[in-house]
Amino acid sequence: MVLLIMKIMFKNIEQVHISSRVHASPETVLDRVSRLDGVNQELWPVMKMTWPREADGRSLFEAPLNQPLFRSWLLLFGVLPVDFDDIALASVDPSSGFVESSTMMSMRTWRHERRVTKLPDGGARVSDTLTFTPRIPGTGAVLAAIVSALFHHRHRRLARLFH
Repeated sequence: MVLLIMKIMFKNIEQVHISSRVHASPETVLDRVSRLDGVNQELWPVMKMTWPREADGRSLFEAPLNQPLFRSWLLLFGVLPVDFDDIALASVDPSSGFVESSTMMSMRTWRHERRVTKLPDGGARVSDTLTFTPRIPGTGAVLAAIVSALFHHRHRRLARLFH
């Protein structure tokens, strides 16, 4: 009976994994992807995230862990609010990446793990694993497709930024 309840409870969990190579050192990549303006460079022109002024120029690696940092509105094409993210960081490692563990308007749970590793030729591999639980049952496949498309876009932008 417990197993059946757990299957029903966790059936709604979705996961997307994307990994790509960039032509820059892990240190250079981590410096860019840990800053909110860097995140918006990855998202643009499809999406833009908002943040409070006091977060300007700050690195995610400086943020406190396991507490909400701020609410970020997700703006489609930089203008149309489509979701929000109550951003919280579960862990940070300035030498390899971070784990964001947040809630969103569309998702009961949102976990974004980003890892940057050194490649033998001096480049870096950027890997994103996104695990989430939609608030509305039955929307997982659609949200997974949207998340996948958005993060593929982010990886294409990163490849261009570090070419």
